[in-house]
Amino acid sequence: MENKFVYYCQNCHKAYSREDGFQGTCPGCGHPLVNTKLMVSLWKWKSEEEKQKQKLLWDETDFEEKERFKQEKALEKSKRLVDEINKQSYSLDTVGEYEYDIVSLDNSSDGRVNTQSLKDILNTKAKEGWRLSYVYSNILGSNAIRIMNSERNATISEDILVFERRIR
Repeated sequence: MENKFVYYCQNCHKAYSREDGFQGTCPGCGHPLVNTKLMVSLWKWKSEEEKQKQKLLWDETDFEEKERFKQEKALEKSKRLVDEINKQSYSLDTVGEYEYDIVSLDNSSDGRVNTQSLKDILNTKAKEGWRLSYVYSNILGSNAIRIMNSERNATISEDILVFERRIR
Protein backbone atom coordinates (compact mmCIF):
# COMPACT_ATOMS: atom_id res chain seq x y z
CA MET A 1 0.00 0.00 0.00
CA GLU A 2 1.40 3.37 -0.97
CA ASN A 3 1.69 6.14 1.59
CA LYS A 4 -0.26 9.23 0.68
CA PHE A 5 -0.31 12.51 2.53
CA VAL A 6 -2.83 15.26 3.03
CA TYR A 7 -2.03 18.32 0.93
CA TYR A 8 -3.87 21.50 1.84
CA CYS A 9 -4.88 24.63 -0.02
CA GLN A 10 -4.71 27.64 2.28
CA ASN A 11 -6.72 29.68 -0.23
CA CYS A 12 -9.88 27.60 -0.68
CA HIS A 13 -9.37 25.49 2.50
CA LYS A 14 -9.62 22.08 0.85
CA ALA A 15 -7.60 18.96 1.59
CA TYR A 16 -6.35 16.58 -1.09
CA SER A 17 -4.68 13.18 -1.08
CA ARG A 18 -1.32 13.18 -2.87
CA GLU A 19 1.91 11.17 -2.85
CA ASP A 20 4.78 12.51 -0.77
CA GLY A 21 6.93 14.94 -2.72
CA PHE A 22 4.03 16.21 -4.84
CA GLN A 23 4.50 19.78 -6.00
CA GLY A 24 1.42 21.17 -7.62
CA THR A 25 -1.50 23.50 -7.37
CA CYS A 26 -5.04 23.25 -6.08
CA PRO A 27 -7.37 21.90 -8.76
CA GLY A 28 -10.07 24.30 -7.51
CA CYS A 29 -8.25 27.66 -7.36
CA GLY A 30 -4.70 27.13 -8.68
CA HIS A 31 -3.08 28.13 -5.36
CA PRO A 32 0.02 26.03 -4.42
CA LEU A 33 -0.77 23.00 -2.26
CA VAL A 34 1.31 22.41 0.88
CA ASN A 35 2.21 19.01 2.31
CA THR A 36 0.84 18.85 5.85
CA LYS A 37 2.93 15.72 6.57
CA LEU A 38 -0.27 14.07 7.83
CA MET A 39 -0.87 10.63 6.36
CA VAL A 40 -4.19 10.15 4.60
CA SER A 41 -4.81 6.96 6.59
CA LEU A 42 -4.86 9.06 9.80
CA TRP A 43 -6.92 11.85 8.22
CA LYS A 44 -9.70 9.39 7.34
CA TRP A 45 -10.16 8.46 11.00
CA LYS A 46 -10.78 12.05 12.12
CA SER A 47 -14.32 13.27 12.66
CA GLU A 48 -15.59 16.21 10.59
CA GLU A 49 -15.21 18.45 13.65
CA GLU A 50 -11.56 17.38 14.11
CA LYS A 51 -10.91 17.95 10.42
CA GLN A 52 -12.32 21.49 10.61
CA LYS A 53 -10.15 22.27 13.65
CA GLN A 54 -7.12 20.89 11.82
CA LYS A 55 -7.87 23.04 8.76
CA LEU A 56 -8.06 26.15 10.97
CA LEU A 57 -4.62 25.31 12.38
CA TRP A 58 -3.27 24.85 8.86
CA ASP A 59 -4.72 28.24 7.86
CA GLU A 60 -2.67 29.84 10.65
CA THR A 61 0.49 27.92 9.79
CA ASP A 62 3.16 29.59 7.69
CA PHE A 63 4.33 26.51 5.79
CA GLU A 64 6.91 28.52 3.86
CA GLU A 65 8.43 29.73 7.13
CA LYS A 66 8.52 26.14 8.41
CA GLU A 67 10.27 25.05 5.21
CA ARG A 68 12.81 27.93 5.48
CA PHE A 69 13.47 26.98 9.10
CA LYS A 70 13.98 23.35 8.09
CA GLN A 71 16.41 24.38 5.34
CA GLU A 72 18.33 26.64 7.73
CA LYS A 73 18.68 23.76 10.21
CA ALA A 74 19.90 21.47 7.42
CA LEU A 75 22.43 24.12 6.38
CA GLU A 76 23.67 24.50 9.98
CA LYS A 77 24.04 20.73 10.27
CA SER A 78 25.93 20.64 6.98
CA LYS A 79 28.29 23.42 8.18
CA ARG A 80 28.94 21.56 11.45
CA LEU A 81 29.71 18.40 9.49
CA VAL A 82 32.15 20.27 7.23
CA ASP A 83 33.80 21.83 10.31
CA GLU A 84 34.19 18.39 11.91
CA ILE A 85 35.70 16.96 8.73
CA ASN A 86 38.13 19.90 8.57
CA LYS A 87 39.12 19.36 12.21
CA GLN A 88 39.72 15.66 11.61
CA SER A 89 41.74 16.43 8.48
CA TYR A 90 43.84 19.01 10.35
CA SER A 91 44.41 16.54 13.18
CA LEU A 92 45.50 13.82 10.79
CA ASP A 93 47.81 16.23 8.96
CA THR A 94 49.47 17.47 12.15
CA VAL A 95 49.32 14.49 14.49
CA GLY A 96 48.80 11.60 12.13
CA GLU A 97 46.82 8.40 12.33
CA TYR A 98 48.06 5.53 14.46
CA GLU A 99 47.37 1.87 14.95
CA TYR A 100 48.00 0.03 18.20
CA ASP A 101 49.14 -3.41 19.26
CA ILE A 102 49.11 -4.97 22.71
CA VAL A 103 51.51 -7.61 24.00
CA SER A 104 51.15 -9.40 27.33
CA LEU A 105 54.36 -10.52 29.05
CA ASP A 106 53.92 -12.93 31.96
CA ASN A 107 56.34 -12.59 34.85
CA SER A 108 58.01 -15.62 36.37
CA SER A 109 56.46 -17.41 39.36
CA ASP A 110 58.76 -15.55 41.75
CA GLY A 111 57.52 -12.21 40.40
CA ARG A 112 60.56 -11.30 38.34
CA VAL A 113 60.39 -9.76 34.92
CA ASN A 114 61.98 -11.88 32.23
CA THR A 115 64.26 -9.15 30.89
CA GLN A 116 65.45 -11.19 27.91
CA SER A 117 61.86 -11.78 26.73
CA LEU A 118 61.11 -8.09 27.23
CA LYS A 119 64.19 -7.11 25.25
CA ASP A 120 63.30 -9.54 22.44
CA ILE A 121 59.76 -8.17 22.20
CA LEU A 122 60.96 -4.54 22.17
CA ASN A 123 63.57 -5.22 19.48
CA THR A 124 61.16 -7.20 17.29
CA LYS A 125 58.48 -4.55 17.52
CA ALA A 126 60.99 -1.76 16.82
CA LYS A 127 62.11 -3.53 13.63
CA GLU A 128 58.44 -3.63 12.55
CA GLY A 129 58.13 0.13 13.09
CA TRP A 130 56.33 0.04 16.43
CA ARG A 131 57.07 2.39 19.32
CA LEU A 132 56.43 1.50 22.96
CA SER A 133 53.68 3.84 24.05
CA TYR A 134 52.58 2.61 27.46
CA VAL A 135 53.26 -0.15 29.99
CA TYR A 136 51.22 -1.27 32.94
CA SER A 137 51.19 -4.28 35.23
CA ASN A 138 48.18 -6.43 35.79
CA ILE A 139 48.45 -8.18 39.17
CA LEU A 140 47.18 -11.74 38.93
CA GLY A 141 47.85 -12.93 42.49
CA SER A 142 50.37 -13.41 45.27
CA ASN A 143 52.49 -16.40 46.23
CA ALA A 144 54.04 -17.20 49.56
CA ILE A 145 56.54 -20.02 49.37
CA ARG A 146 58.40 -21.66 52.25
CA ILE A 147 61.65 -23.37 51.32
CA MET A 148 63.88 -24.71 54.09
CA ASN A 149 62.45 -22.49 56.83
CA SER A 150 62.65 -19.33 54.73
CA GLU A 151 59.63 -17.61 53.30
CA ARG A 152 59.50 -15.85 49.99
CA ASN A 153 56.67 -13.66 48.86
CA ALA A 154 56.11 -12.91 45.22
CA THR A 155 53.45 -11.02 43.37
CA ILE A 156 52.51 -12.73 40.16
CA SER A 157 51.64 -10.30 37.41
CA GLU A 158 51.73 -9.75 33.73
CA ASP A 159 53.08 -6.65 32.06
CA ILE A 160 50.90 -5.19 29.34
CA LEU A 161 52.89 -3.43 26.62
CA VAL A 162 51.05 -1.02 24.35
CA PHE A 163 52.77 -0.22 21.07
CA GLU A 164 51.81 2.39 18.52
CA ARG A 165 52.77 2.89 14.90
CA ARG A 166 51.95 5.80 12.64
CA ILE A 167 50.10 4.63 9.57
CA ARG A 168 49.45 8.03 8.00
